[in-house]
Amino acid sequence: MPSVQEYVFLHRASRSLIIADLFLNVSMSNGWLAGFLQKLKDIGGRPGPSRLRRAMIRDARRFEGSLRRVVELDFERVIPGHGEIIESNAKQVFREAFSNWLKE
Repeated sequence: MPSVQEYVFLHRASRSLIIADLFLNVSMSNGWLAGFLQKLKDIGGRPGPSRLRRAMIRDARRFEGSLRRVVELDFERVIPGHGEIIESNAKQVFREAFSNWLKE
């Protein structure tokens, strides 16, 4: 996503991966309008990239390579810029969020 220039940061001491907009981890809203907008943007209910972020990927192979480098990092939690912190099983959650690109 060159237009976004997304970065991830590994805080080694706490084994925390800190991300901004790479993916979101927000709950589904109870309100009908907010829920509709979340569905439209494909956010909420599960950790993952939004429809807009997925549309910004121009080179799937380079994106996959970047994701693979992130997965190699030693982290056990993810702190997203939007939504709840993923305290456990974070690497697996990350893999699942990007399963379209991280095929074994």
